[in-house]
Amino acid sequence: MLRKLEETQELFRFGERSGSTESTPRGRPSLHFDSASERSKRRKVIKLRSSTSLEELSVATSMELRATGDNAAAKIVKEVTTTTPTRGKRMLSKWRAKDVPRRQLSEEEAVSLIVTAQLTKSQYLFIRETAKFHGHDIYPNYERVKKAKKVAYPEGITIEEEKCEVDLQSLLNHTASRIISFIVQSGKEISASTCKLICKWGFDGSSGHSRYKQTWQTSNVKDDSLFATSLVPLQLLDSASGEYIWSNPHPSSARFCRPIRIQWIQETKEISKAEENYVRDQINNLQLASVGNVVVKFELLLTMIDGKVCSALTETSCMRCYLCGARISDMNNLNKIKKMKVDESKFSFGLSILHCYIRFFECLLHISYRLDIKMWKVKSADGSKIAMERRKKIVQNGFRSRMGLIVDLPKPGFGTTNDGNTARRFFANPALSAEISGISEDLITRFSVILRAVSTGIRVNDKTFSAYCLKTAKSYVKLYPWFHMPQTIHKVLLHGAEIVKNAILPIGQLSEEALEARHKDIRRYREKHTRKVSRIATNYDLFHRLLLTSDPFISCLGAPGHWDLTRCAL
Repeated sequence: MLRKLEETQELFRFGERSGSTESTPRGRPSLHFDSASERSKRRKVIKLRSSTSLEELSVATSMELRATGDNAAAKIVKEVTTTTPTRGKRMLSKWRAKDVPRRQLSEEEAVSLIVTAQLTKSQYLFIRETAKFHGHDIYPNYERVKKAKKVAYPEGITIEEEKCEVDLQSLLNHTASRIISFIVQSGKEISASTCKLICKWGFDGSSGHSRYKQTWQTSNVKDDSLFATSLVPLQLLDSASGEYIWSNPHPSSARFCRPIRIQWIQETKEISKAEENYVRDQINNLQLASVGNVVVKFELLLTMIDGKVCSALTETSCMRCYLCGARISDMNNLNKIKKMKVDESKFSFGLSILHCYIRFFECLLHISYRLDIKMWKVKSADGSKIAMERRKKIVQNGFRSRMGLIVDLPKPGFGTTNDGNTARRFFANPALSAEISGISEDLITRFSVILRAVSTGIRVNDKTFSAYCLKTAKSYVKLYPWFHMPQTIHKVLLHGAEIVKNAILPIGQLSEEALEARHKDIRRYREKHTRKVSRIATNYDLFHRLLLTSDPFISCLGAPGHWDLTRCAL
């Protein structure tokens, strides 16, 4: 064997010496570049890449493509390699977008788009025609959209010059039907045979509305004051297990605030009491609703009201607590307050969270104005009013220059500039607010914590909340014993924990903010989305717009992430 190996080696050496070309090649045969694998191709061009610049490679590639007649590919290579660094990424995203299937929006999605973008009919038609001109027929015909709109309107609507309303039973039946339709369309199954729909409701007045040049046919009232009654669906529960089937994703949003009745009258105590009795009579006569195989019963909570309405319904002065009857002069006497009997039936009114922000803010402002005189009741005779006004201007200028806030100034038709957004910005920065106002930073911080706790949509530990509020009340009385605690602050600090404990839902979900925000919608819809030919026509368009924009199916459909508009984008 060894001898044969030596003979073979000698044969190869002889061939090399003699220059013979008939020797057998060694190793795997070399493949053509086109036939090689991707890995082999990368290995073969390593030497070329190391010795040639990117610009030379791109120019050579473009020239070779042009030589073979592929001018389009040559231009693409030049565009990608010689322009901006992000050009290739943008071209790739556009190329991939061609593979994304474009579908036409459904009628409900088109309505949701109109409502969310606050489009008029002419604006929608303009957008639709522009998209069709570019070859993208993604918006349905407006006649189909109109049919989807009609489905969003309940039956039993009454339109008059001085008021518009819908039957409460019809409104609740329609609301439950639309919620269940949305659940079914989302691919979920409802196994429960009996459900309970929990809603909150309330009423509030607003002023400063535009007065139109329209005649009154049946009455003669002013159209600059409006009194609105609305409800918001919160949860759909399985009556047997108590588990929720649907929960309102934005319980404080105006997009779920459904109108019951709007009246062109000014808010008074008598009007508030009459409206509460009117709606209570309808609630007492409610019947079960049948939606497919599901039977729905209703529970309505009167929580969308402010402190003024609470005092009107309980026939209590605004200078007294409607829960314990304490007078304003007794509210700093915490030992006396503890001994007073509390009317627990009024806990159902909730906390009026939005107005709590404003009242807490105004309380600290009024204390700040009086820091030089340390008096609750200001008199002109002793010069205390002049001193207070002097400090008030200093505090107002400080907030204006350092935080951009306009505080405690009259706003024609709207009360003052002390609104919820101003109060939130005040409590969002306790250190700066304390520096400007001269109020204790610790007290501002504690107020801020309490307000944020009751604003959340989750349960609050009532025992911990009670201890924190009581400690805050003691701190307030110790710091400013000369300024009587306002009724709203007294309610939150002394009775807030009991109200939170007795609420069937997290107290933050029972806020009146949706109804307050609805007043802005009414002003805008009345101006831009109604006919002005008569008061009946104006009220008709306004009320139907309020019903459409608050439809649960449309509002849930328009929530971010439910349907992907980018798949239909131009």
